[in-house]
Amino acid sequence: MTNEKTNIEFLQDIINAETFNKEEALEFLDSIQDDQKDLQEELDGANDEINDLEEKVKELESQLDELQEGDVDSKIDCGIGEIEYNEPDNILLQDLMENLNIAIQKHTPKKVNEVLTAIS
Repeated sequence: MTNEKTNIEFLQDIINAETFNKEEALEFLDSIQDDQKDLQEELDGANDEINDLEEKVKELESQLDELQEGDVDSKIDCGIGEIEYNEPDNILLQDLMENLNIAIQKHTPKKVNEVLTAIS
């Protein structure tokens, strides 16, 4: 804390003085009210930010729950039909299928088939 007097302390000094200066007291009271408004705006902004972050946490928790429950997409639209695999909890199979899906989307099903045939 600093050694500077706050507006409230100045107001207390004015009120306790032998000669009460109403104008000066009202000036410090206005300043205190302005400070209070600024603090309220900061608090409201911080509360909005907290609410946004809590919403993001809820979304992430929901995504985590989906992943833990095995709600992983086990279908690939390969352009000539869908490939469905029934073991989405198998990480190696999931990785392989995701790579296949990316290759099919990037190229064509025919080109991916040609490459797979060539390496077999």
